[in-house]
Amino acid sequence: MSSAGKFVAQMLEASASGYAGLAASLLLERHPEIVERYDPDAFANWKAQLQRWLVDLSAALDSGAAKLFESRMTWTRSEFASRGAPVGDLLAALAALRDTLQEKLPPKVAATAVDPISDALRALEGTGAVERVSSVAAPAAALAYLETILAGNPREAVDRIVGPVDAASAAREVYLNVLMPAQREVGRLWHAGELTIAEEHVITTTTQRAMALLCERGRSSASTGKTVLLASVAGNVHDIGIRAISDFFEMAGWRSVNLGPDVPDDEIARSVAYFDADVLVLSAVLDPHLKSVRRVIERIGSLDGRKAKVIVGGPVFDPLPDLWRKIGADGHAARVEDAVPLAAKLTD
Repeated sequence: MSSAGKFVAQMLEASASGYAGLAASLLLERHPEIVERYDPDAFANWKAQLQRWLVDLSAALDSGAAKLFESRMTWTRSEFASRGAPVGDLLAALAALRDTLQEKLPPKVAATAVDPISDALRALEGTGAVERVSSVAAPAAALAYLETILAGNPREAVDRIVGPVDAASAAREVYLNVLMPAQREVGRLWHAGELTIAEEHVITTTTQRAMALLCERGRSSASTGKTVLLASVAGNVHDIGIRAISDFFEMAGWRSVNLGPDVPDDEIARSVAYFDADVLVLSAVLDPHLKSVRRVIERIGSLDGRKAKVIVGGPVFDPLPDLWRKIGADGHAARVEDAVPLAAKLTD
């Protein structure tokens, strides 16, 4: 990352609220029709939205991967369409943000922040028909699982998928063909505004119960003699994916220590030393989580006698195949089932 990129990333994060307020005012001044669409809280809503985008932009610049911002805005465009919000409002807001930063940032570094926004605008304006979020259909078994839960029968949903399982291979199949696709469908429904908080919570709680039972049935009696430590980094409250990976390691004979969601950087680094981990798996979902990933890797690198290999995963790494290298990881697991064989390869 260039010194200009680091300087601008820090400036955007520190002043995100102020820049967002200026951009929101400019947006509503230019587009009275947007005021009418989002009243009575048009300014507050757009300021909050723009502030989130500034944090995303700061994270992209901090990671030395400005292209991440374009990817995030492409996803946001689909989210707008799924919620029935005019995509033109997104374009107008990005233009207001670009022009605000062009005016307010020091001239020598303004382009560092403005160029990624301009690139995102060009990409969005050149995109054809808008696809809704996650248009890939979930498998029938995953949909049946969700329908049973939402009909008020979570115990029945668990019994149906856990009952036939009597070995690790069968357990892994349930994770890959039912539970993980079900979680992706939950994400799609949530971002499309078709799922309530209560419904999401009952599905997640049911899936956690199913995973506990599946992992116990699929547990290996053999041991590799190796230890894996897993965590969702600070700010990442999602834990189903990292728990599934933890279970896969346990079923493969590893000692698996899962710290769970939203773990502070220093705690992860200390735990690597405390548990004498051979491999550390970090999960990140959003662009701002990359800063925590980088900090954890830096802290581990400063440990005396460090041996732990670092594997990263999560949606934030998907758009840029080499991002994991830029932040200093030893490998990237794009899918739940990729982590165990990658860890075995790194520790051979």
